[in-house]
Amino acid sequence: MRRALSGGLARLAAVALLSGYGAACAAGGIASIAGPAVVSGAATAGSAAEDKLNDRGVGGPPEEQNARCDALSQNPPGVEQIRKDKDGSLESREWRITEQNPGLQWSVLPVNGAPSDGWLPKPNIDRLGFSPPLEPMLDVGASVFLVYAPETPMSIPENSQVANLNAAFDSTVGHGTFKWRNRLYAFELADKLPCYPLAGK
Repeated sequence: MRRALSGGLARLAAVALLSGYGAACAAGGIASIAGPAVVSGAATAGSAAEDKLNDRGVGGPPEEQNARCDALSQNPPGVEQIRKDKDGSLESREWRITEQNPGLQWSVLPVNGAPSDGWLPKPNIDRLGFSPPLEPMLDVGASVFLVYAPETPMSIPENSQVANLNAAFDSTVGHGTFKWRNRLYAFELADKLPCYPLAGK
């Protein structure tokens, strides 16, 4: 789901709650066909392996991915990891991009009174009016990342958050909207976070 930018996130405290390459070769007889074909195949395989190694999970060639990840680190949208227990109750924990050794990582935001893994119950999450409803999109025992930004941004930072949500996250589970403090937020559900490793992994 992609959203248009407008002229104008607050942190969701009540919830605490993402080209290919081709090659051609000329033929000048059987020998010349056989030779370049082998070299071209090896080069293509090498290029594909290098692209896979450099893949940061946001799509596009490496240089484009790097630009998207750099922008994401400057002003990321809100990110909550949500999971559903076998009894149907929901828990969440918030993730932020932080500076770690040797570089940037996704880290769980520490919360007073929360266990070390950051998971906290969210019994009132349905009061946010998710559309479509959030719970049916969640599998028991599994978790997803809920990534959100204002549906209608009202500042330059909010515009940037919407742009980074659109550029770096592509929903693999579901998407929709919810309402908080009389503002509408767009969300994407993704099965992983792009660009940077998760702390502790």
